[in-house]
Formats: sequence, C-alpha cells, structure tokens
Amino acid sequence: MILSGSTILAFIIFHILHFTVRIHSGLAEIGEKSPYDMVIAGFQLGWLNALVVLFYVIAMTLLCSHLSHGVASVFQTLGLRSKKASELIHKLSVGYAVVIWVGFISVPIAIFLGFVK
Repeated sequence: MILSGSTILAFIIFHILHFTVRIHSGLAEIGEKSPYDMVIAGFQLGWLNALVVLFYVIAMTLLCSHLSHGVASVFQTLGLRSKKASELIHKLSVGYAVVIWVGFISVPIAIFLGFVK
C-alpha cells in the first residue's frame, strides 16, 4: 500500500502539472481550448506522449490495486466480512477495480493509437 499510495500521489502531482500547469509544450501551445482538445494533445502519438501514456497506465494499475484493497477493506471495517462472504467480497472488489482500470486506461491508449481525434 505504501508503494501504490506514493505512486498515486506522484500521479496526482503529475496530472496537475500535465493538464493544469501545462508543462508539456504541446499543451502550452493550445491556449484556452476545451478540455477535450487538451486531453487529445496530451496523449497524441509521439515519443514523449508514449512515456506519458505509459506512466498513466502504470499509475492506473497501481491505483486500481489500491482501490481493490480499499473496497475489500470497507466490508471488513463495517463488520460485513465473514469467512463465507470473503471470497465474494474479494471477487467484487477485484471486478470493480478492473472495470475502473479498463475505463481509465482506454482513454489515453485510444488517443495515442489514433482511434480518437
């Protein structure tokens, strides 16, 4: 949890620098365009954007691992976890995390591969 939590913090800082402060030169040139245009420019094909996409995928993977643990822990905290329900809770928490993971990584990957313009 310490590793994934630290990575999530690094991701939040990077995400703010990337899209709010616009440290990426391609985003700085956009000006006051829509958030859609910023996301497209932030993930389009290019070697630097390949690193950005890779970082987003790694960060989302660790975030969803962290999320899976957190969802399962909620049931423990509320006293709803028993030996009988433990396997179901584990499957639900992993399934929920996988759905979130696929949703969040699909955006940068689709833009980088040119499916979204």
